[in-house]
Amino acid sequence: MYEAYGVWITEGGYDGLLSFPALVEPDKNVWPEEDGIEVDLENPVLSGKELTIPLVASDPAMDVDEFIAYVARPGYRTVRVPALGREWRLRLLSEPGRVTYGRTADRLVSLSLRFADDFPMREDTYPAAQGGGVLIPGSSYSLDGVPLDTYGVMVEEGRDSVLRSAAVRQNLTRRFSTMDGVLYDADTVVFEGKDVTFKCCLVTDTIERFWRCYTAFFNDLIQPGERSLGYAGTGKSYGCYYKSTSGWTMAGLSGRVVVGFSLTLAFTAFVASGGSVYLLATEDDFLVSTEDDVLVDLSLNRAAAPTGYIAGLDAGVSSEAGGTEIRRRKITEMPEAGSLDDIVLMGVDGVTNRNVRFPYSRIARGGTGNIIVLPYDSYLSLGDRREDTLYACLDVAEGRITRAFVGGYPFLCSPGEAVTGGFPYGFDFELD
Repeated sequence: MYEAYGVWITEGGYDGLLSFPALVEPDKNVWPEEDGIEVDLENPVLSGKELTIPLVASDPAMDVDEFIAYVARPGYRTVRVPALGREWRLRLLSEPGRVTYGRTADRLVSLSLRFADDFPMREDTYPAAQGGGVLIPGSSYSLDGVPLDTYGVMVEEGRDSVLRSAAVRQNLTRRFSTMDGVLYDADTVVFEGKDVTFKCCLVTDTIERFWRCYTAFFNDLIQPGERSLGYAGTGKSYGCYYKSTSGWTMAGLSGRVVVGFSLTLAFTAFVASGGSVYLLATEDDFLVSTEDDVLVDLSLNRAAAPTGYIAGLDAGVSSEAGGTEIRRRKITEMPEAGSLDDIVLMGVDGVTNRNVRFPYSRIARGGTGNIIVLPYDSYLSLGDRREDTLYACLDVAEGRITRAFVGGYPFLCSPGEAVTGGFPYGFDFELD
C-alpha cells in the first residue's frame, strides 16, 4: 500500500482490526414472576462489524484520490498486516475525515477510512488455550470452570459491576387524571437481568500465541447455551452470555503482545447459581416425598437443575451438591402460610416446558366435586375457568387424558397415565 500509493497506517490503526464483533441480540422471554430473563442461545449468531483505520499519505507525488478510487472498487479489499500475521476482507463505507498539511511540494495528508468487516472470525475447531506464555496473576474469574488467565486474560476492572444489584422490574402501574400519584402493584419484587462490563487485558509472549488465546477465548464465549462466569470473591457462578466488546487498544507488539479491551456480558439473572434448594419437610424435620419417592422441591424455578442435584430418596440428599446447598423447609416455614392448604406446588407447562406454580388450596382434597372431565375443545370454549377446579381433557379417540389444567394453568399429564396428573406432589384423581 505504501509502495503503490505512499499511504501507511498510523498508530492505533490495528485496534479496529482486532475487535471481536458483537452478538446479534438473541430472542428472549421476560417472565413477570421470575428474576432475570430467559434467552434463546441454541444458535448464537455474530453480527458484522465496522472499523475505522487512520492513514497518512506522506508522498506528495502520489494522488490520494487515486488510492480512494482503488479502495472503493466493487468487491472486497484484502488487507494484510504482516506484523499481526493475519489478513482481513473489508469493504469501504466512508471517508470520515481528511486534513492536508503543508504546501503542494511537501504536503502530508492525514485521512481515515471506515470499513465493514462482514466475515466474523468464528472457528468451528480450534486448539484449547494453554496460557499466554507470560507470567500473570491467577484470575479470580473463570469461564465454565476455566480460569481466565488460562486464556492470557487479566481482568482489571469489573468487580463492582458484578456485585451491584440489577434493576427491579416494573410491575403493573396505573395513572389516573383524577387522582394524585400512581397505583402500583408492590406485592411482588423481581429483578431484571443486567449487563456487566469488564476491563480486560490479553497478554502473550508472541503474536502466534496471542491468536491462539484470542480464538479460544472468544469462540468459547459464543458456544451454544448459557455460559457460567465464576467469581472467587463471592464463591458463586453467574449465568450469562457474550454480548459485545469495545475499547480495543494495542499497547505493545514488540517483545510482549499486550492488548486491552472491554468485555460486556449479559447476566441472565441477578441471583447467582449455586444457591439454596429447599425441600419440603415435616415439623419433625423428615423429608416429604411423593408415592414415587420423589422429593418436593420448593425452591424458585430454575432454567436448569443445579449440577449434581438429584431430588430422590434412593440417591439420598447431601448437604452440598454441585455447589448447591440443600435445605429442608418445613410446612410452617412456607412463605404463603403455615398449613398444607397453602403449599405452593409446581407443574410443567406442556407447551413451553417451563415450571409454573399454584397454591395447593386451589384443588379440593376430597371427592371429585372439583374435577371436570371434558374434551380439549370444550375446555377451550369455556368462558369461566375456575381456579379451584381441575380440568382433565380427554382424548376421545385414544380413550385417555392427554392434558390437564388447573383453572387457566396448563399442566403436563404423563402419557398413558389417566389416574395421576402431572404434578410433582402426586395428586390423585378419579374419573366418573
